[in-house]
Amino acid sequence: MKKLLLVAICLLGTAALIPRIQAQQPFIVAPQYPLGGAEISITYNPAVTPLAESRTVTGVIYLCDGNDWTAHDLDLAQEGDRWTATYLLPENSVLLACKFYGDDPAQGDSGSADNSYGMFVYKMDGDQLVIQPGTFLHRGLIASRTLDRYAVPGYLHEEDRIDDRNTMGWLQRESMSFPESAEKLVFFAYTLLNSYEPGEHHEQLLNDIQYMLSSNDTEELSLLRAAQLCRSILQNDEKRLELEAVAAERFPGGLQEREQAIFQVFSERDSIRKFDFLEAFVERFPPLEYPVPRTFNDDAYYPRIFWYTLRERSDCFYNLGGTGKIPAHRALSGPG
Repeated sequence: MKKLLLVAICLLGTAALIPRIQAQQPFIVAPQYPLGGAEISITYNPAVTPLAESRTVTGVIYLCDGNDWTAHDLDLAQEGDRWTATYLLPENSVLLACKFYGDDPAQGDSGSADNSYGMFVYKMDGDQLVIQPGTFLHRGLIASRTLDRYAVPGYLHEEDRIDDRNTMGWLQRESMSFPESAEKLVFFAYTLLNSYEPGEHHEQLLNDIQYMLSSNDTEELSLLRAAQLCRSILQNDEKRLELEAVAAERFPGGLQEREQAIFQVFSERDSIRKFDFLEAFVERFPPLEYPVPRTFNDDAYYPRIFWYTLRERSDCFYNLGGTGKIPAHRALSGPG
């Protein structure tokens, strides 16, 4: 069977997300090897961090299911000079990452590139702990200098993020460990390759796109991201339109139609029609069913359509589901 032609890059040495097992460390998770579906305890010691002078500490836990990230508040309690919390991990978790905030909400602490506050989440296969598909991919994305928007944007400070070749190493590790991830790697791999070897992999990319078009198992998001590569890298409108047409045929009412509906609301100038479009959009695509950005329009325009529409009509605040609130945008920004 024909396989996706991902170009191999030598894996550069980077530190894995590992548990903190020394009491003097700022971030400790127990047990040492977290399991999806099980409870963990989290301990944060700000004394050796940039938050040492903060009177209060709050925390966020980011969870990856192999495809997307979600954000949740930690219920931290102070115990002496440390802050602790327990958290029940969803069964489908493959990675966790924590970030802590002090008195200054603009100053977050997520550790450093070599010692970030993140860990693999395992599952049991018989009596063995195993890593799951998506783990290495998203380990690379969350630390990437250019692609972190597809995981947790700004999780690490700019100086702690890894370069594109290093990120590519994590993608190669994902491909070697989980060949079934190949389709999801296409967009990220060619985006990285084109950043440091521009124009050298167009033929391989076209071959991969043709394979995706010929396979009935290709996911809609993969088709749309391939269309994005046609626009940004190949500058091939014919192939882009072909991908979009296949996505429309195979996935009616899917992400592409949602993208179009988002842009329809955003681009409408008449305030009454704009609100009507927004009401129809919310009814057709309930916000709670789309917790993280998935596509370009979702990332670029979704939060704006509520603000731009409702600021023109203050009487609209109580007409979207009776909540009296503008539907909150996702805690994660970026088409993940």
